[in-house]
Amino acid sequence: MTKKSPAKKTAKKNKRLTRDPAKTKAARADRHLLYERAVQCVEAEIDFVDDTFKSLRGRKPTTLREDFCGTANTSCEWVRRRKDNRAWGIDLDPDVLAWGNTHRLAPLKPHQRERIEIIQDDVLTAKTPRVDAVLAMNFSYWIFHTREQMKAYFSKVRSCLTSEGVFFLDAYGGAESMSEMEEETDHGDFTFDAFMVPENELKAGQPRLLATDENLVLPVGKKIRVLVTSSDVLHAFAMPAFGSKVDAVPGRTNETWFQIDEPGMYYGQCSELCGAGHAFMPLAIQAVPEAEFNAWVTKAQARFGESDDELTPRPIRITRNEAGDTPVTAQ
Repeated sequence: MTKKSPAKKTAKKNKRLTRDPAKTKAARADRHLLYERAVQCVEAEIDFVDDTFKSLRGRKPTTLREDFCGTANTSCEWVRRRKDNRAWGIDLDPDVLAWGNTHRLAPLKPHQRERIEIIQDDVLTAKTPRVDAVLAMNFSYWIFHTREQMKAYFSKVRSCLTSEGVFFLDAYGGAESMSEMEEETDHGDFTFDAFMVPENELKAGQPRLLATDENLVLPVGKKIRVLVTSSDVLHAFAMPAFGSKVDAVPGRTNETWFQIDEPGMYYGQCSELCGAGHAFMPLAIQAVPEAEFNAWVTKAQARFGESDDELTPRPIRITRNEAGDTPVTAQ
């Protein structure tokens, strides 16, 4: 048996550290897809457009122009939303439009594809029919750096709107933009613990190592905002069915969101090696219609009441097996 010399080991390590940049995960990532995931939620955007327009005009809009459309993700959601919706998307970048044509427009159904038109042009000169709504989302109009350019763009938008048309855009500023604010929920303040159900206490239909004595009840069809932290060591909130995983870090609050479309039971687990009880930290979520959720909240407020110490470390509970004193679960 021959041993490698220290020089050869060092050379091999250096080769691994200086790998071809083109083969890295970052180089292989799809920048267009990452952009969409980072800044877009087209379902929420269209919900906002629909609701706001209806509150102002007494009806839902049917025609939309998406300036700086990029991948045309929003325009595609628009034509999927209703059978009489039409959309025009405008962008100068041929690469991003080509990606959107392949990944967003191509999967549309034929009748949806007929109601969307993507135009490679300058938003200042592109010609489209007058529409109910013009969108310039994600601060895209900030590409105009002078007052004259901004006025020219706003004038163009006005000329593209119908008599009842509305211009939707992101804006940020004012004294409040620097103020610290707190968000309040509508469901009162209550906390509760959820422990894994021991194997000898499982009821029919409850999965081993995943069922809990208290389920987290959430409404279907709503976007759920999740704030995650830890009081001791690293943990993780992981729900595979929702495509959701976020670390729980002591002294820090991480955030994620998801939407549950179908009622039912969903299970997850802590996915960080957090200690002796790591294998016994399940998450059980019961998704129900909104009316049932509201009823659960009312009962939960009465059962669990208010608590100011939701981050107080909870005691570990040990469940022993029936045959002896060997601990089999820790929660």
